[in-house]
Amino acid sequence: MAIALLVQNAEYLKEIESQRKLQCQSKAFLEETERSVPEKLQMPHECAANYERTIRELKLQHNQTLANLKTEMESERILLEEKIGKLKLNVSDVLLEKSRERQKQLQELHKENATLKAEIAALQSQLQIQKTPEMVYSSMPHINETYWFQCTNCQSLEMAVEEKALQLIQKEKMVEELQRFCRKFCKQLTQQDCAVNSFSPDWPKGLHCTPVVALAGQKLGVGQGERGLLMSLAVYSLHLWAQALQVSLSQQWKAAPITRARESCTGLQLLLHAAAVTR
Repeated sequence: MAIALLVQNAEYLKEIESQRKLQCQSKAFLEETERSVPEKLQMPHECAANYERTIRELKLQHNQTLANLKTEMESERILLEEKIGKLKLNVSDVLLEKSRERQKQLQELHKENATLKAEIAALQSQLQIQKTPEMVYSSMPHINETYWFQCTNCQSLEMAVEEKALQLIQKEKMVEELQRFCRKFCKQLTQQDCAVNSFSPDWPKGLHCTPVVALAGQKLGVGQGERGLLMSLAVYSLHLWAQALQVSLSQQWKAAPITRARESCTGLQLLLHAAAVTR
């Protein structure tokens, strides 16, 4: 009986000891948990602070990147505007240079026209000289015909007239080529004036013209610009002169075509005077 009590007592002691150990472990775990609670409560605040700091840094970096991009875009825009301005100036200079060349060519055409007028006057004088012996022969029928047809002066005049006729035919072809050439110049100068007006705001606008010059421009389809006026004058005068030459060839050296040619030359002088007034 006593032995059984001792054994039972020993078991109770072991159970009490195990319970004490479990209590100590639970107490230690509880103390450790109590110590870790403030740290765990502080951790969300630290994470929030870290996140806010990261957000501020990202915002600063983003603003700096935007500022750099704006600066680069502004510099590129300024550089592009400078290049465009230089390109406009270069194109304007090229078009002005071409216009000057066209003006020189027009002046040369005016000189050729003056030369043609001088040749027409010379032909008119030769025709008058040729008609004079025929009138004398018709008024003096008793003159020896053999002597009359052997006149070297008449033969030389006939040869000169034939030569001049061939020259006039060649010059008529040349005038037709000049007319086509001048019409082509009209279109080119009109297009160049429009291009210069679009590139350069300081380019002079279209001028008002007199009715005579306006009529010439309407016949040739040219605008009222200064270069268009000069071109229309030159081409219209050449057109009148070519018509006079064609009529003179068809009428076999009569006086009326030469008079028309002289009228066309006088009309050219009036047109040039009108162009000078409009300028």
